[in-house]
Amino acid sequence: MKDETASTRSAMALLQLAMLVLVLIAVLVRATTILDPFPYWDLDAMRSVSIPTSLGPTRVIFLDVLMILASGVCLSCHAVRGHRIRLGAVVLLAVAAIGVGLHSFVLGSGGGAIDNLRIGASWIAAMSAGICCWHVCENDRLMRITLASISGLIALLLAKSLVQVYIEHPMMVKSFIDNQQAFLAARGWAEGSSSALSFERRLMQPEAIGWFGLSNVLASVAAASLVLWVGIALAGLRARMRTGPIVESGWVGVASMGAIFSGATLWLTHSKGGITAAALGLMVLLVFELLDKKRSWNKLHASLAWVGVIATILPIGAILLRGAIGIRIGELSLLFRWFYLEAATNIFAEHPLVGVGPAGFKDAYLLTKNPLSPEEVASPHGLFADYAASLGIFGLLLAGLWVWMLLSAGQAMVKPADISTKSSEAGRKLHDVRTDLLPLLLIAGSVTVFGAWIETESTLLSMAIARIAGLVGWVVLALGLSYVCRLGCRWRIGLLGSVCAFAAHAQIEVTPVWQGAAPLMMVLIGAGAARPMANPSEKQTQSHKIWSGLTPGLLVVLIGLVLGGMGLGQVWRWEARLAKAANVVEPVASITTRLSALGRDQSSLDSIELIAADLGLLLHKPAPRSMSETNEMVRQLVVQRGQLAGEILMHQHVNGGAGWGVEENARTIRAASRIFLTVSEAFRAGGEEMEAANALAQAVESAEFATLHWPDSAANWNWLGLVLSLQKQLSDKSISGQEVIEAFEQAALLDPYGLDSAHRVLLAVEQWGDHEQIVNWAGRVLRLNEQARLDPLRQMTDKERLRVQRLAQSP
Repeated sequence: MKDETASTRSAMALLQLAMLVLVLIAVLVRATTILDPFPYWDLDAMRSVSIPTSLGPTRVIFLDVLMILASGVCLSCHAVRGHRIRLGAVVLLAVAAIGVGLHSFVLGSGGGAIDNLRIGASWIAAMSAGICCWHVCENDRLMRITLASISGLIALLLAKSLVQVYIEHPMMVKSFIDNQQAFLAARGWAEGSSSALSFERRLMQPEAIGWFGLSNVLASVAAASLVLWVGIALAGLRARMRTGPIVESGWVGVASMGAIFSGATLWLTHSKGGITAAALGLMVLLVFELLDKKRSWNKLHASLAWVGVIATILPIGAILLRGAIGIRIGELSLLFRWFYLEAATNIFAEHPLVGVGPAGFKDAYLLTKNPLSPEEVASPHGLFADYAASLGIFGLLLAGLWVWMLLSAGQAMVKPADISTKSSEAGRKLHDVRTDLLPLLLIAGSVTVFGAWIETESTLLSMAIARIAGLVGWVVLALGLSYVCRLGCRWRIGLLGSVCAFAAHAQIEVTPVWQGAAPLMMVLIGAGAARPMANPSEKQTQSHKIWSGLTPGLLVVLIGLVLGGMGLGQVWRWEARLAKAANVVEPVASITTRLSALGRDQSSLDSIELIAADLGLLLHKPAPRSMSETNEMVRQLVVQRGQLAGEILMHQHVNGGAGWGVEENARTIRAASRIFLTVSEAFRAGGEEMEAANALAQAVESAEFATLHWPDSAANWNWLGLVLSLQKQLSDKSISGQEVIEAFEQAALLDPYGLDSAHRVLLAVEQWGDHEQIVNWAGRVLRLNEQARLDPLRQMTDKERLRVQRLAQSP
């Protein structure tokens, strides 16, 4: 019987390790690949060739489901091995998952909302991974593997950052300058618009963003990594000073290199908030180092357990203080976060039960934001605010689970009796480190190879070299951490400081809800919350106790099965349709891009003859013999391919053209409408007025469809107003000017403090409204322009402002 129990535990230990490796691979793949929420069509696919170098929603949700399922199996193995599972934590997770499911499968327009599922599933997956590590990292080896995997990642992030700042950024700026008009057209922005100016401002800043897409998110990871590596290096240094040559100094030096890599990455982000979070984490580390030196643990035990919660409260307090000061000082970063927090509180008050959905904050923010806020944000930049506004009470439960983990992290730090205990000489030798080498190589190698494969079609030589160098540095750093973590528990001081750095920055940035970074953060906090494991008692290993302990793990598995079973198929069908439509119009973008490049660079290996030959093959016609014939065939290609792509996006190819796809999101419908608009322009350029009118009617019909199914989106109403105004200008009899005005007015109603929305109404009433409407809207535009003074780029130009002033003052 004892042999059977030992065999079962051995098998469970191996399975648990395998599942943890799966969890970590899923977490790290998310952190080392670009995530694209709207694949192929984020840019206009008819103007820009789409190169698949990112993970679309299907793959991302698959990783989420994999993360949840593997975490559940890990917890089950933990129970079978005779260890306690915190049922309360899993119950809180399950209830929060119900909130995500409601927005994804019940409350969303048309019975579903892919954006809510995409974002919400990532939150549940991240917290599942955190709970998993909270339990399994009680085992010393699993703790080492977890920390080594996520902390060694900084070598790869630094390599990526160096390439971004010193190679990719100059190339991108040059490309933008050389092709500014095409660059903006592919994004649907007019030159000189606030969106274009804001993008240009961000583009000119040489900031490292890693694969996260935001410098502040990378700064969160780098700050936490810096504190952790400093703590590990200090632990290794203390151990060497205490025991002399028994501790190998090379591995202690490796830990120091981890701190240097982290600091360099943090510096390249230029993030003031990240640097402040790192300073806070280092302060926590210093305090605990001093307390350890003075043996003051017992006296301050109760208060020190709250250090993680205190680190969370401090930035929230700073935001509240900044809000009270108002605009009397020039600092804007915290002031804007006060605007976000204020709006999130109002949103929660209006939707306390279920919130507005993980993807619903942006539209809700437009209605509730402070009039002085010039921004349109999709997140309130704070974990509590994000969860509460998005999921209501369900989100508060998820936030409560997060606070529980922080408290556990403080308790795990102050309770171990062996914080300064010397470890045996046997655990310090290199051959012991090799016991962790295989899983670490598997994790780092798999993640690096997968990321390189995803980016194959666009990877520069410099980035390929950076990935190789990053992988080598990753493995070396991981082994260094594995070595130092065998020298007692002092490194836990650095772990707690790292948790505090994450906890603090999570209140002023989107890191805890950002799909690429949230799992990484939750894994680190979960590992920090884990206490060193005691040997299971005889009572704990009784059979009925073991099997009853499986319930939490099976509940997590059930969450993964439900989210995957109900969501993956839907998302896959939608993304397959996006891919099919993009493939249809890819020749259009390719031909127009080649023609444009040929006009700029006569020394190109391409030629007009090659382009003409390709055009003939695409249209099954003889190749054009002149430039005018080439342009005509390009027009025909736009018409042919664009019409088909638009119908695919609108799902009209199903059942003979009778179906309309509503399961995805409004961006798909707007993309189809934009295609029909382009087709209409191509028909009109060829003198085919009837066909042009029909295509324009399709553009209007699809835009109206978006407003019908997603009526609370200002973007949908603005787009409808745009296509209606074009229809009105081209055919006065088919539509009244009042319809155009009403569409833009509805957008302005949903975006009451938006200068651009009000300005569009003014332009419409100038053409089709009466004098009173013109005066009223001109006055409103001027007021909104003044309110946008915190960001001058969003204000009107002086010339435009003077014109509007004349309209407001006209008799």
